[in-house]
Amino acid sequence: MKKSKIDEMREFLTETLPPIIARSEVEKLTGGLVKRSTLSSYDSKGQGVSNPIKFASVDGVRGKVAYRRDDLVNWIIDRMLVDDTPPQPAIA
Repeated sequence: MKKSKIDEMREFLTETLPPIIARSEVEKLTGGLVKRSTLSSYDSKGQGVSNPIKFASVDGVRGKVAYRRDDLVNWIIDRMLVDDTPPQPAIA
């Protein structure tokens, strides 16, 4: 049985992402799929990745935020719009 595009994406992300991902590295690690500013915005609205790992601020420098791979992958997958219908032949 063929995997859905969502299953393929979940498998790919789970196999390629490290177990802990800093918010500042998400854009690079996802090939630009998700931007740091997008994650920050969703986090500020309480709609971000579940269970963020927050590091304390030091000397006025804002702390870092990281995510567990599975939590980030689930968040990405939950926002995917996928059309699994096969392409239709072109009409001449």
